[in-house]
Amino acid sequence: MDYIPRPHLKHAVLVPLPSSSTLYKALLQKMQTIGPSMKIISIEEIRNPLLEDTYESMKKVIARECPNHNPNEQKLFHGTKGDAIKGIVDDGYDDRFFSQGGAWGPGAYFADNPQKSHKYTAAYQSIQPGVMFYNKMSMSAKLHLSFQGLSLFQNQYNALPQPWNDDDADKFYEIVEKLNRENGEQVLTDQLNKHWIRLFAKTCTGDLCPIQSVIGGIAAQEAIKAVTGKFMPIRQFLYFDAIECLPENVFHSLNEGTSESNTRSNFPSKQSRYYSQEVVFGEDFQDKLGNAKYFLIGSGAIGCEILKNFAMMGIGCGRDGTVFVSDMDSIKISDLHRQFLFRSRDIGKMKSIVAAQSIKVINPNMHIHAYVDGVLPETEHIYNDHFFQQLDGLVTAVDNVKTRQYIDRHCVYYRKPLVDSGIFGTKASAQVVVPFLTESYSSTNDPSDPKGDLSTVINFPISINHTIQWALYTFSDLFTISAQQAEEFVRDPKGFTERTAKNLSEYGKNEAIENVKRILVEHRPRNFTDCIKWASLYRLP
Repeated sequence: MDYIPRPHLKHAVLVPLPSSSTLYKALLQKMQTIGPSMKIISIEEIRNPLLEDTYESMKKVIARECPNHNPNEQKLFHGTKGDAIKGIVDDGYDDRFFSQGGAWGPGAYFADNPQKSHKYTAAYQSIQPGVMFYNKMSMSAKLHLSFQGLSLFQNQYNALPQPWNDDDADKFYEIVEKLNRENGEQVLTDQLNKHWIRLFAKTCTGDLCPIQSVIGGIAAQEAIKAVTGKFMPIRQFLYFDAIECLPENVFHSLNEGTSESNTRSNFPSKQSRYYSQEVVFGEDFQDKLGNAKYFLIGSGAIGCEILKNFAMMGIGCGRDGTVFVSDMDSIKISDLHRQFLFRSRDIGKMKSIVAAQSIKVINPNMHIHAYVDGVLPETEHIYNDHFFQQLDGLVTAVDNVKTRQYIDRHCVYYRKPLVDSGIFGTKASAQVVVPFLTESYSSTNDPSDPKGDLSTVINFPISINHTIQWALYTFSDLFTISAQQAEEFVRDPKGFTERTAKNLSEYGKNEAIENVKRILVEHRPRNFTDCIKWASLYRLP
């Protein structure tokens, strides 16, 4: 019986399996289970002569370069699952299993232009981590060693260092110092700051909502990368720090020779909802957040995130605290996928009112007032002198420069701090304006709104205009450009070839030739049935 049409000999050949082989016996047993009366004449397997030749030649190279060694062919590059991938992650690529010819083994395929990246494995990056922020180059090694030391501390003591505990901080520093020394020639830093390492140990059990928001967004992007397989992942480690947020007197103790724990106001109670935040900043700081009065302008995509962070941090949840939120827009169905405080039942309602109601569910202690009036010259009777003078700060989450500049002028006039934020697709920006310390928002001009380039349109369509551009590009590519190229070739083959060679890049030349070949040869429809087949072959880019 022959279940498979014989392929072209250039691409594959059918090779009979020896009846004594394990694979033959296993297949024979399976077939006899399916059809006991079936008579098996032969069992053949498909082989690609080109791959077979490369495979055999590479095995000879391995045998020659690695005498008396039998390579484990399950540690592979492409297509391998399970323990083989773990071996690559832990140990990096073994040159015995990798070359310019490709990689081989169960589930593997051969790459035309393979690239190995053993320098990005966990083992390599543990001793030679990359630098993320060049304005904090001295921090990279400290962070890397501290997080590695944290894992060792937890394994050794079955717990994390206790908050602001001097004994645990000293033990932690000893672990980190030893870890740095054991790297030998690969020592990560010659300037291991004991004071900084102790601060890390004393605050590492704290969890801060703003930090978690940043890391959570990055983790979500990594999940998308893993699902799509379309973008390069983070190379093993990414560290983010905001040590500048700690009180200044914590750093003063370095020069004064005092313990960092003396700088705490008082130790927080574990019964507090904000315990993990108080571990880092203390109860006095938490009281200031609770009694703060903040004004959020805009409750859309960014506004929802900021309100959530406010609620988790306890801003406006004290006796004298208040959060004001303003938005003159109503909820649309297109808002629901990215503005998580709203539900389908809220469509048509005012954003600020619904956002305030939803936030009260997250933190019932928040004192929040919603306004449906925009912050404009026409509403200065609402947002008057008394309103601005009572505020401790403002946050903008709006989508236009004019409103930002208007609010910025008021912040300058009333001497109020401002946090401005904005997004465009996967990009985001934030600017902190502090009176008498930083420049104001209007001191510099924002660049004009970025246009939707083709890469953004196809990979990250975030607006109706992007989908229209995508449709136009797809229609033009399918029915205009390739059709014109085929028509030019039929009318003047020699002239088409000369113009293509002269005017197009190497990629453009190949694409033009492939378009002509596809339309006139491979997928040329001769009747309506062929047109249906052609349409079924087409895929969106």
